[in-house]
Amino acid sequence: MSGSSRWPGSRRPTANLYAAGVLLAIGLIQTSFLPALLPTGPRPNLLLAAVLVAALLFGPTRGMVWGFVGGLILDLLGPGPLGLSALLLAAACGGVGLGRSFIDRSNMLFSLLMLAGAAVGYNLSLMVGWSLLDAPLLGREGLLALLLPTAAWNAIAVAAAIVLGLRLAPLAEPESGA
Repeated sequence: MSGSSRWPGSRRPTANLYAAGVLLAIGLIQTSFLPALLPTGPRPNLLLAAVLVAALLFGPTRGMVWGFVGGLILDLLGPGPLGLSALLLAAACGGVGLGRSFIDRSNMLFSLLMLAGAAVGYNLSLMVGWSLLDAPLLGREGLLALLLPTAAWNAIAVAAAIVLGLRLAPLAEPESGA
């Protein structure tokens, strides 16, 4: 039995484990290194940038899976309620994955605007979710003051992730033949 028929989606399990390891490393950097580097104020959400770019490159199904895995990593390593980031990242990645058919992905500006919009939508949804779950917050004024600078940081992180993702995307594609 060939590798492509054994694994639906035609990806080897080792590639999935590698991608999960990369997401875990990004999550650890985001939750341990970035707070030490930028102790106060807004920080980029590196995991958000990574999974949104994955959704842009690979489509809604793979994007939602990696969004859920990335969100679960954030939930396990961060202070928020378990499952909220996983749900919201999966939804954001699904939207980006579906939206990729409506834009020209070779135009970096359209891609960046769509991903920045998804990042702002994720952050707004996270604020609403935290307030509905009575999770500890900075207060509405504090979160709103962080929203725009965080969106700017995320736009920079997404732009870098797009460039890196376009270079690495051929390595993640399924093997052809056999």
